[in-house]
Amino acid sequence: CTVYHAVNALLCAAYLPLRMYWLDSEVSQAFMQEPGSWVESLTREQEIACFGAFVLFLKTRKTSTLEQVCEKVFLFSKLTTLVLLFFASKTTMVGYFLAVTVAFVLLRPPKFFGDEEFEYLHASSFDAQVRNPKGDMRKTTWLVVFHADWCEKCTTLEPLLAKLSLRHSDEGRKWGKIDLVHFPELGKEFNIDMTPYTKQLPTVIEFFKGREIRRLPFFKSDGKVVDSTMSEQILVKHFELSTSSTDLRDRGGSGGAKKKAANSKEE
Repeated sequence: CTVYHAVNALLCAAYLPLRMYWLDSEVSQAFMQEPGSWVESLTREQEIACFGAFVLFLKTRKTSTLEQVCEKVFLFSKLTTLVLLFFASKTTMVGYFLAVTVAFVLLRPPKFFGDEEFEYLHASSFDAQVRNPKGDMRKTTWLVVFHADWCEKCTTLEPLLAKLSLRHSDEGRKWGKIDLVHFPELGKEFNIDMTPYTKQLPTVIEFFKGREIRRLPFFKSDGKVVDSTMSEQILVKHFELSTSSTDLRDRGGSGGAKKKAANSKEE
């Protein structure tokens, strides 16, 4: 547990102590006792809390790591608290919003420092090893993770990608990482959107003999990005990680030409 997790956990649980010891005005008490509009047996307060819990349940179903679950719990718990405080006490809501904003600015999700099998690439090493491989390096399949230091989704997926890099690396399959904050020209070259609302970070691209074989998230035939869930099962299946790199080469170019064509037709 880090300071980031502790502070966010306190913010998520803040409504209960505020309700018990702070929200004692007539407006607050009236809101707590107001009948619900959907379910007669629930108060309006309880309806909002139940709706927030339901949305959280839907959102966490698509998560693939514990870190992603924590991020969803923190986000939707704080949003639900803001809605509850809006009806109970707007003054308290403003104070809570300021506290959430300060925590967001000062505290970032902790970085992953566990074991991994990544080679950290820069522009020149990417050119030499991935884009224009020579000699025996042309027999190597590369799985390159394009990420950004500011991207929280990239941070929460680091443990999963690190585990896959350890489990599915060999002489014929290597994993690389490129930080697009430092090398944005590579992001533009491979059509990776790097705006704050992007659906393409992180992007994992498989290369063989300098050419792209397949990627995740991938594009539809109309050029739109498919918003893909990066779970272990999906990554293993999409990049055929359970198949040895030698077998993939024997099938011709990582087996990806047909796969890449199929990707554009999936949606």
